[in-house]
Amino acid sequence: MNINKIQLKIQLLLSLISPDDVQTWAMHTLENAPSSTLALEICYLSDDQGLLNYFEEMALSHLIYSMSHQDRQDLIYPFLKQFADQSLEVEQTDTSIKQTFQMLLNLAQTIEDNDLYDFINYYDDEYYLTNEGLFVQATAKQVFLNFLEELKTWGEIPPI
Repeated sequence: MNINKIQLKIQLLLSLISPDDVQTWAMHTLENAPSSTLALEICYLSDDQGLLNYFEEMALSHLIYSMSHQDRQDLIYPFLKQFADQSLEVEQTDTSIKQTFQMLLNLAQTIEDNDLYDFINYYDDEYYLTNEGLFVQATAKQVFLNFLEELKTWGEIPPI
C-alpha cells in the first residue's frame, strides 16, 4: 500500500493540488529518497495530462482495499475539511455544485463510508428539492454552504 499515492490521488480528485504540485513533490521526494518508485514514475510522465491520466487510471478502491475503515477515514477526512474550506472561498455555479455532490458521493461510495455517503446524499437531495422550489427553508446556495460548513467538521468527535 502506498499512502503517498492515495494522498496524491485524493488531493488531485478534490482539486486541492495541481499537477505541478505533484511534480514538485516528486522532485523533492527524489532528493531525499532517490529510490522512490512513485516519485520516479511521476518524474517520467511527459506533461500535466499524462500525470492526470496516470492518477485517473488508478482505482482508488484497489489502493485502499487493505486499509481498515478507520484508517480510510483518518486519511481522507482531513482532505474533505480542506476541500470544504477551499470551496467556501469560491463562488459556485449550479453546475459546479451538482458536480461536487456527484464527485463526493462517488468518493464516499468508493471508500465504503456509508455514513459519509448518507450525509452527502441528504444535502444533495435537499439541494435538489430547494433548487426545484419544493423546499423553501433556504436558498439552494445556502443549502450548499451549510453542507460545506458541516463537511468541515465531518468525522470530528463532538465535545461532551
